[in-house]
Amino acid sequence: MGRNKSIEIFVSRNWDLLNEVKRIIFLFSIIVMATFSCETLQEQGHSNKFSECIGNSSAEKFLIYLHGMDASTPSSQELKNRKQLLLIANELNIRIALPRAIKPCLGQPQSICWSWNHSKEEMTASAEIVEQSANSCFPLGARYGLLGFSNGAYLLSAVYRNCKLADIFPSADWVVLVGGSKMKGSIGPVPSSLKNCGSMSILNGDQDGFNADIDRNYYQQLIQKGADVKEIFYKGGHELPYKELRDLLMQRFKKAK
Repeated sequence: MGRNKSIEIFVSRNWDLLNEVKRIIFLFSIIVMATFSCETLQEQGHSNKFSECIGNSSAEKFLIYLHGMDASTPSSQELKNRKQLLLIANELNIRIALPRAIKPCLGQPQSICWSWNHSKEEMTASAEIVEQSANSCFPLGARYGLLGFSNGAYLLSAVYRNCKLADIFPSADWVVLVGGSKMKGSIGPVPSSLKNCGSMSILNGDQDGFNADIDRNYYQQLIQKGADVKEIFYKGGHELPYKELRDLLMQRFKKAK
């Protein structure tokens, strides 16, 4: 009884100290758990310095997605697009890199774009970001497809129609455009042929009149130059269409084998 009484006296006299010790232990456990969670995410490749990555880290099919004009942090439309991409990545077992542009958009400096005038300097700067994202998300030397949406699609479109795909993106096997193929007038006489300039697919929303190749002017001019190009229409607007994009990517990766 004497020993128990001594313990009771010690506890009553040091109650505040014991509570402080318990608080410190609790905070330490939270820090340890948070550190472990961050390391786990990093090991799975969900995020890193140059690019966010989605899909199985052990996948053997690779895709780089170039977003449209966006805020400095992903907008609601971009987050919606990413949800579609994650579904497709999981269904088709694809590893997808999600790099972010850094160039202020013309007339809208609060937004970011990949390119505006499609100059060689803009293409090269974007290619450097894409290459960094590939190195961060994919195995060394991996080949990949390029998917551009809106402003990202316009950049890839310019690279392709100038026959610069192999020069600007040497590790890319093919290009897919969504919501960024509108062309008024001529694409120009140079180059005269696009026969050996890579392969491109275009997805057009039938309600995306501002950005899609609704009148097929762009597609027809590409065909006249011998381009390896395919154009598909879907019911919808300025967005990534889940089913049509999934089916197209499935075909593209099968063909690339």
